[in-house]
Amino acid sequence: DASRTAFFNRVLSGLQQREGFTASAGSSVPFAAFWLGNMVRLPEKTSGQPSNDLPYCFSSFVYPGFFATLRNPILMGRDFEADEPDPVVVINQTFARQIFHAENPIGRLVDFRPNANTAYNGASAGARRVIGVVKDTNEDLLSYNTPASCAAFFPYQQNPVKSMVLTVRSSNPQAALAAVREEVSHADPAVPLVAVQSTSQQLKLTRGPWEFQAWFAALSAGIALFLAILGVYGTVSHSVRQRTREIGIRIALGGRPAHIIRAVTKKTLATVGLGIAAGLMASFWLSRSMTALLFQTKALDAPSMIASVCILSLAGVMAAWLPARRATRVNPTIALRQE
Repeated sequence: DASRTAFFNRVLSGLQQREGFTASAGSSVPFAAFWLGNMVRLPEKTSGQPSNDLPYCFSSFVYPGFFATLRNPILMGRDFEADEPDPVVVINQTFARQIFHAENPIGRLVDFRPNANTAYNGASAGARRVIGVVKDTNEDLLSYNTPASCAAFFPYQQNPVKSMVLTVRSSNPQAALAAVREEVSHADPAVPLVAVQSTSQQLKLTRGPWEFQAWFAALSAGIALFLAILGVYGTVSHSVRQRTREIGIRIALGGRPAHIIRAVTKKTLATVGLGIAAGLMASFWLSRSMTALLFQTKALDAPSMIASVCILSLAGVMAAWLPARRATRVNPTIALRQE
């Protein structure tokens, strides 16, 4: 444990001494690592509560300056110091809200119980005093549509775990990546580096499968809309063409072409409108089952709905107007002979 702590101290010290660099480390960071877990209880309120009924929280072991490096503000209390003599913990907003409700959590004791299914489960066990509250963050890309999870952060020096994630902030990502490799090699050439990459690269890798699915869904939706337009246009235009004889009779009896076209188009729009209304009702009903599959998007997207209605309505109007206009220009005698 001492050698592990000394190694990370050397690496972070070297990075922090570089101009324009801010560095820290944590066992877990958003979007990039596995979060540990503990059961939580308040000694004065849940002393007799069964372990299976205790609240659950995500846990991470971090160095001082971890929150500043990630630009995650401390809302109450303070950050960890380089040497914490007592068992302490920093919690997030959700932890404070779920465990302490409206009470001030600073200075309160929290008893952490190990989770049998989690590695390092005993490292953070025991009573700890809350010294700070940080803003909620998202552990993964899929949690934007769900409430933040309960999270607790422990000082690494009191709980030296085997694997850590170095977090470095710099205006030059490539220089930062090279600096990390250099400092780790200088501290201990035998220590392997895994997934040395910028945050943008990590986010790109993490959201890649979801972006592919989003593009595939958008392509499928575009194809479906195109087929719907073809279906509406083909069905409506065929229906209007079948009324060529009727239109010819109206022209022969002195009907004005503009009035005939308007009447045919109006009747067609009424039929198309009924179909669009049925489709909207079906989409409202199906949207409830799609909410969990969407990312930062409402299931009922008004602009998309309006655009679809306008496109299908335009297809219906054109499908009625063009054949009707063509029929009014046909000689009534020829139109009466078409059947």
